Amino acid sequence: MQSDNINDSSANGLSEIQEKINEAELYLSQGLFDEARQAYQQLLKELGSHSQRASTDPAFRQTYESFRGSIREQLALIERQEAEFHGQTSEAKPEEHVAAQEGEGSVAFNRGQAFLDIGLFAEAIQEFQNAATSGFQPIECSLQIGKAHIQLGQHREGLRILEKTYKQKDSDDTDRNVLLGQMAVGYETAGDMEKALELYQQLAASDPTHRTAAKKVESLAKDSDRYQLNVVKLHLKNEQFSKAIKTLRHMESEQQVPVDRLVPLYEQVLEKDPGNADAIERVAAIYQQMLDNGSEKTDISLKLARHLLRAGEFDSAANEYLEVMLEDTPYKLTALTELGEAWLKKQDYDRTLELMEDALPWIESIKPGPETLKYYYLMGTACEKKNLYDQAQTYFQRAASIDPTHEVIRSKVQTQTQGPLLSKGKGLLSLHVDTDLQYEIQAELGQDEIHQIFRVREVSSGTFRVAKTLLPQLSGGAKVKDFIVKWAYEQVNMENRNITRVLDVAESDGQYYLIMEDFGSTLEDLLKEKTHLSIAEAVSLARALLNALAYAHSHRGADDTLRKIFHLALNSKRVVVSDQVSNAKITDFGLVFQLNNMLDLTANYEELSAFELAFMAPELFNRPPARMPDKMKQAADLYSFGLVFYKALTGKLPFKGPSPEDFKKQHNEKYPVPPRVFISSIPAKLDEAILKCLHKDPKKRWRTPTELDLALEKIPT
Repeated sequence: MQSDNINDSSANGLSEIQEKINEAELYLSQGLFDEARQAYQQLLKELGSHSQRASTDPAFRQTYESFRGSIREQLALIERQEAEFHGQTSEAKPEEHVAAQEGEGSVAFNRGQAFLDIGLFAEAIQEFQNAATSGFQPIECSLQIGKAHIQLGQHREGLRILEKTYKQKDSDDTDRNVLLGQMAVGYETAGDMEKALELYQQLAASDPTHRTAAKKVESLAKDSDRYQLNVVKLHLKNEQFSKAIKTLRHMESEQQVPVDRLVPLYEQVLEKDPGNADAIERVAAIYQQMLDNGSEKTDISLKLARHLLRAGEFDSAANEYLEVMLEDTPYKLTALTELGEAWLKKQDYDRTLELMEDALPWIESIKPGPETLKYYYLMGTACEKKNLYDQAQTYFQRAASIDPTHEVIRSKVQTQTQGPLLSKGKGLLSLHVDTDLQYEIQAELGQDEIHQIFRVREVSSGTFRVAKTLLPQLSGGAKVKDFIVKWAYEQVNMENRNITRVLDVAESDGQYYLIMEDFGSTLEDLLKEKTHLSIAEAVSLARALLNALAYAHSHRGADDTLRKIFHLALNSKRVVVSDQVSNAKITDFGLVFQLNNMLDLTANYEELSAFELAFMAPELFNRPPARMPDKMKQAADLYSFGLVFYKALTGKLPFKGPSPEDFKKQHNEKYPVPPRVFISSIPAKLDEAILKCLHKDPKKRWRTPTELDLALEKIPT
């Protein structure tokens, strides 16, 4: 076998391959067909390792293709000679015809390569098409055809062929990278630098060692708007917010991109880092600049109001919303409902009703639609929060008349059709309650993983309570009823200011309801409104929860015997808050674990929701709680507490699944991102305290809730 480029092979890094070619030719000359075939096949594999350089270095590629074509030709020759050696030429087998065809294809391919080298591009295209027709290296032939069209100045046709080949499913990563490189060259020579940059970036991402692609990215990127935007998006993906802001400011100063295209990127920073002062300032400044430049005033004012609201500048946001509401535009109702919703989230129910009721005559005069439905829903919710349940029902019914299929609103209306709940506390729990005591359901508050939750009114006194009943799929049978009574009996004896008290058990239509003291909302609901708590608030919350855990872990029953109670399902939905976070309470102590144990569900964590799994200690994935010693149960509670604390401080959770197996692996193996990465003002000692809660080894966590509480007491906030 000979090649015009063999003499240059040493300079091109192929000297070792040349030596092995000589060795293979020696096998072939001695009639050692198997050894020769094996040697040539190994050479093809070794040549593949040089494909990256061949994709971008024309001089090297010439030698590379010459070697590869010649080796394939030799493999076809071996098949023919071996057949002749065994006297099998008279009746050629089908596979021998294929080998012959490949030999012809190899010859055509080499001729095409020769034409390409001397600039006869049309002739080269014809030869590569002949080679492809014979079945010889169709992907490589398409690559060369596309390259020849580009050399002829027929960029559109050449790129069409290359892109079609790139999308073929039978191409491997090496082929795809070579095609990417040639497409990038094609777009670059066609003058489409942005597309070329995009392809070079894709190639660099696919093969980080590809030096030519990296250099091209660097050289093309300097003056590319798209590159700068991609850099910002990369910084956002890596949560490098200061770098993202710096790049955006540079783009603003250079006037590379219209400012209205930059606003969504600034807002993405705020979605992930709500307190970012630079992003807050820039978005507000850009919107103001757009208003000053005569942009559509109402539309920009509404966007500015939303931004200010997200930035926590509530009064400024309210003023912008009111400006929009003064204009007779299609945005008026949108501004009204968004401002009303904002007041509602601030729990200023009087202000919400005042704002919304003033607009009622106007609302009743316009055509009903999704926005008016939202208006009536907000009105009903505000009345419900004020315990004005009759008025709330009026508004919910108006909303339901607009969309009778709306699931949330329909549930609000349906709760009023249920009969009263009858007290059973005296007979079941020996409580000092009136046997005729009744509770009326006023509103459905929602549900968690095991309960439906309602606000009820004690008929005789008018006092509001919370009632919880098991979801229908969990609530049937005498066994479950007995369990509820047993659990409630245990809970009524728990008296701690940071644990929700069970006051009674009631019954309706054969279903038991746990009657509990009234509370505001869950921590999960609060974090949806505030994103995260301040450091002082979060520590105050944490100490309240630790007080509850310490009490439960050393609880003594009515007979003064030690009855340690472990939660083992603590999460942000089982922490309830009312006026102040320091008065937060934990609910459902031991209920989930004991219920699952009774229903024999503890071993199957795959049945749990993603929300529950996100707060679950690693040891609970591997071992049923019923088989755990008390020390391990206590450690599991402290781990879940650590995640609640983590979320309260940062608004995030360190492990996101999404599948049960993903959660198991993350809790058992992945190190959580320190909270200070998200909120830099968190003291180092506080950061360490939380991370100690989240240690994979239960023995290396805090020993008791009291030990951690004492440590938090010493950390200045």
